[in-house]
Amino acid sequence: MTKTERLNELFIEWESSYPKYKDRFVSDGIINESEFEKTNPKILVIAKESNNPKQLKEDYRVYWANEIKYRFSHRIAEWSYGILNDFPELNNLTPKESELKTKLSMIHKIAFMNLKKIGGGSTTIESDLKEYIEEDKAFILREIEIINPDIIVGGIGNHSFWRILFPEIEMISSESGRFIAKVGKMKIISFYHPSSWLTKAEIYLLLKKIFKSDSFTNL
Repeated sequence: MTKTERLNELFIEWESSYPKYKDRFVSDGIINESEFEKTNPKILVIAKESNNPKQLKEDYRVYWANEIKYRFSHRIAEWSYGILNDFPELNNLTPKESELKTKLSMIHKIAFMNLKKIGGGSTTIESDLKEYIEEDKAFILREIEIINPDIIVGGIGNHSFWRILFPEIEMISSESGRFIAKVGKMKIISFYHPSSWLTKAEIYLLLKKIFKSDSFTNL
């Protein structure tokens, strides 16, 4: 059974676990499994919830199948581009047709998940997210286990959310001022959300600084 098939089975079980998820479940996971399996390291980007105030049933794997749009998607593609190519300059990654194809190919090399599987608004209610993480912890951890990433770039903010998922986690400050940790084989970066209003150059250089730091290398 492929990882995608395993994720699909998990999402069916997850959606049926609570009445609140019926016809509102937002799926995600490995965007393109054949491309993901070729990459080293394996990257998982974790965010809070889909900006989907109507709470429509969605699937990020379908959403990113043939195009990317919005700032959120571009940032994730740029991070993937940097991590997988040793952080070259971003000068050529502008929204032209050829660069959009490059960004789409980068999205297809990573996995993505929201902790909350029902859409929310542009601003997350922290107490609401905490409740979802506590209720869905077992499902969240199963999704991470199936994806089996080497690196997690997490734009979820509050460190207490990481501790709910991984009680043993020890967050340390990197040279960039962001926090990093290691759980099992996974290196975790507590980073900015992909919709952060830092410029693409600022946030890209911060991520590069973390990856090049001794503290991250020595995790």
